[in-house]
Amino acid sequence: MKIFLGGLHMEANSFSPAKAGCAAFTTWLEGEALETMRGTSLELGGAYARFDQEEDLTLLPGFFAQACAAGPVRAEDFTRMSEKLFASAREAGEVDGALLVLHGAMQSETLDDCEGYLLTRLRQIFGERAFLCASFDLHAMMTEEMMAALDGCAGYHTYPHVDHYDTGYRAAGHLLSLLRSPQRPRKFLKRIPMIMSCENSNTIDSPMVREVERLKALLAREEVLSGSLFLTQPWLDAPDLGCSAALFLREDAGGEAEAEARAILDHIWSNRQSFYPPMPDIHEALERCRSLPRPVCLVDYGDVPNAGSTGDGTVVLRALLEAELDCSSVVVVADRESTRRAAALGVGAKADFSIGGNGAAGAFNQRLSVTAQVLAVNDQPFVHLGPAQRGFVSRPGLRALLRCGSVYIILCERVCISHDRNMLLTMGLDPADMGIIAMRATHSFMSCYEGVMGSWLYADTPGCSARNLKSLPYRRCRRPIYPLDDFDAAEGERRSCHAEEQGPV
Repeated sequence: MKIFLGGLHMEANSFSPAKAGCAAFTTWLEGEALETMRGTSLELGGAYARFDQEEDLTLLPGFFAQACAAGPVRAEDFTRMSEKLFASAREAGEVDGALLVLHGAMQSETLDDCEGYLLTRLRQIFGERAFLCASFDLHAMMTEEMMAALDGCAGYHTYPHVDHYDTGYRAAGHLLSLLRSPQRPRKFLKRIPMIMSCENSNTIDSPMVREVERLKALLAREEVLSGSLFLTQPWLDAPDLGCSAALFLREDAGGEAEAEARAILDHIWSNRQSFYPPMPDIHEALERCRSLPRPVCLVDYGDVPNAGSTGDGTVVLRALLEAELDCSSVVVVADRESTRRAAALGVGAKADFSIGGNGAAGAFNQRLSVTAQVLAVNDQPFVHLGPAQRGFVSRPGLRALLRCGSVYIILCERVCISHDRNMLLTMGLDPADMGIIAMRATHSFMSCYEGVMGSWLYADTPGCSARNLKSLPYRRCRRPIYPLDDFDAAEGERRSCHAEEQGPV
């Protein structure tokens, strides 16, 4: 059997001004280079591990590129990458199946549903005979176009995401099952008009824990071939925004599985308010930090690069400098100009810096004047210790460590995800010595700082990933949708029961 491997993996934030180009895709693999993913903790690592158990397979690696979350992909760059993927698929020739590694929330300047476009074109290239399966993030936006092209899918079961490998392994297994016992699945998709919060939908202690366990039990049913629950990237402004359940069922399956999928979504809808508990602003949060076990991982919720924001905000840095806490703290800020200036001045230099983005007065990324000493400079990539994204290589470019009083500032030349301990360790800071570690990540830090942090706390801050969704200019998603719009009990029940649903395909 011949199986094609490839994909494009990127999560878009519609409100971020930092458009993603090809340079943002720091993982760029073609042909046999994909095999370097063997042994990693990511989806391709899991897929290879599953396929390597078989003796009668020929793997045909194509094109794969992955980027961290950012604004929508520039149109010309998306065209370039998608055409490389299509060319590698055509070069593979006739295949029995294809496994795609996708995110599910990629958006370009001209396409709201990039994955739907990719899968439709790949279906045309491979033909109707081939089976197409894909792995997805838990925050994918599953659409009708994606479902029409797919024969199976696997999504993350964890948040923070620590099952990339397992998801790739499961996706490969789903494809193999279809190839061993060829049958075209019956497809089911239901969506509810709800934007899921990130901070209170984790799979550790949130109301989502019960629903994910129900999902796993549902997927274990004999009549269910594959499927997942998808919560969708909250800051993706697109028509199909909303929580959904997707199932691929045996042709002779009854209606019990669909009924359970509806019940899971209906329970989420009925308890929608519980996913949005009160969140303190930055000043209240810092006051709470005075009495919390340390180190406190304090989440700058509005400016999270993992969610596609710009990472150049100064709201938390300003508040830390003003609070004069009795402990050391550290914050990471993306600022090319200040990073290069610190490196040019050299270790030991003390100077005035203007730190942050180029936001207007009052903006979350307005520049902040700081007098600080340069303590360290580092221009090397670093490998994530994990478990979230263990083995992933971050490439923030040049970095500089400054100190202003008891506040440490890590400047980065490029926006990067910074939830991993190695961000601090590679700059000479021991996380255990910090009183407050300002986080630009919603959940991934929890597993990465397990055993180190004493407590954690979210702060409702402004930015491209703001918790206050009504403060953002949603224009493309279908309305009404919670929590942008108000629903009374009767209307809420009607909207849930009559939510968009796709039956047999």
